[in-house]
Amino acid sequence: MRGKLTVVVLLALALAGCGRPAPAGPSDPALGFVRHDNAVSAPTADGGYARPGAGIRHLLTVDQCAVGVGVFENGYRDVGANWTGDTACTRFSLPVNKPATAGDRPPSQGGWDGSGLAAHGAVALNDGSVIGVDSSVQRLAPDGSVTTLADLHLPWHKPSDETGDSGRANSVVQSGDRLVIGGGQTVGGHSAALMWTSTDGGHTLAPVELPQAEGNYVGPMASSDNTIVASASAGGGRLTTWRSTDGGQSWQQHEIPSVPGTTSIAKVLRTEHGWLIVGSDENRPFLASSPDGVAWTKTDTAALGSGVVLDATGGKDEDIVLVGASGRCGVVWTTSTDGSWQRGDLGCDDAPQAVTTLADGRVIAVGVKDVWVRA
Repeated sequence: MRGKLTVVVLLALALAGCGRPAPAGPSDPALGFVRHDNAVSAPTADGGYARPGAGIRHLLTVDQCAVGVGVFENGYRDVGANWTGDTACTRFSLPVNKPATAGDRPPSQGGWDGSGLAAHGAVALNDGSVIGVDSSVQRLAPDGSVTTLADLHLPWHKPSDETGDSGRANSVVQSGDRLVIGGGQTVGGHSAALMWTSTDGGHTLAPVELPQAEGNYVGPMASSDNTIVASASAGGGRLTTWRSTDGGQSWQQHEIPSVPGTTSIAKVLRTEHGWLIVGSDENRPFLASSPDGVAWTKTDTAALGSGVVLDATGGKDEDIVLVGASGRCGVVWTTSTDGSWQRGDLGCDDAPQAVTTLADGRVIAVGVKDVWVRA
């Protein structure tokens, strides 16, 4: 099924890269980002090697810093975890945990149960809580406690199940008092894109009728007032997008033609000029912009060089910041005052997987072990 590429696959493609052209001559090769080494609690039980995709996958601005939501490898299985930033927002730590042995439980249930959300998508709310979605809706409270709310009633994939039935939510946004959740399911070999809304903070869900994108799930979404723009999770000759102007209650489908099936979408952003879809086609950035979420224009990204884009954010001066990896090195791309793109080096040994803009305007990017900060 197209559209089920994960962060793990994207990072694997990046690590397989063979270098890239040098940036086009900025005096600061890191474009203002300062690196803080070993500033993220290790996402593994022994503190050692973590496979690509482990660690913080989503970075959400909360109060004066951010919360990282991702995956911890406990020695037996992957569990949801959340990292909290310090007062300077240059270090992200896991809660104190005591990883346990399997004991009388099977290995698939062994180890530490994790500290937080098991979420493919997450959104921060004004009360300081974070809503995460996967097979259910969960709420991470400001005190660190996690509550499971509504179940999405999606098929659970069993490795021994030859049908391959599965499903998951990929994204969640807030529009007014409404939560809007996007994802999909595969049943009997047929894949369907799905949407849900909630008006009570995720305690109950209502399915929403959605025009279908063959073989694809709903991927990233972004919202601005009552308008929401969503993208399919991957291309397949064309890229399906959806737009709602009533807070996710009804949707219209649109398409971006000539988008390779190797294209995977990482983010949808609201910008000062409209909307931006960000992703990668194999080991090269993919960008498409729209003034209204209906008509889309693909950007020629040849000048951006090679690399896999893993996340994006809007900066304090309305610039766009993309982060990702090329080979075994971190890369950042930013827009300049004239709208052109600059490419920067963030060093090697680690690469940023998530990025956000803080309330004070700083841009924070995090990898498996390092943090980068732009004032």
